[in-house]
Amino acid sequence: MDDILTYAKQRFEKYLDQYDRNDDKIRLKIVHTYGVVSCSRKIASRSGLSPEDIELAQIIGLLHDIGRFEQVKRFHSFETETMDHASFGVQILFEEGMIREFVSDSSWDKIIEIAIARHSDYILDFKDD
Repeated sequence: MDDILTYAKQRFEKYLDQYDRNDDKIRLKIVHTYGVVSCSRKIASRSGLSPEDIELAQIIGLLHDIGRFEQVKRFHSFETETMDHASFGVQILFEEGMIREFVSDSSWDKIIEIAIARHSDYILDFKDD
């Protein structure tokens, strides 16, 4: 099971090659992303989730801000006025098909998509999901 997460992390590192790792904002996003992966593992583990769900939580943490990297590249900003990074992350992962670069199996797609799309929402309304 850890092979899926290991593969996703390797592919994420390859994805990051298109960005300037010396840029302070990019470095901050990299540190943030791996911090979210770590926190996701801890929260999921302490919640008594299955090993598969713990891995899923970490993959969501890994990919949750993928749109933010492009926002920084384009606008050198994290400001919400420049781009909806959550929607853009969904676009590049699911509409453009990049999710297969990170996770080969499609069984988790819907939950990953919803988690990324909604991760910066202040209030979650699950009626439409």
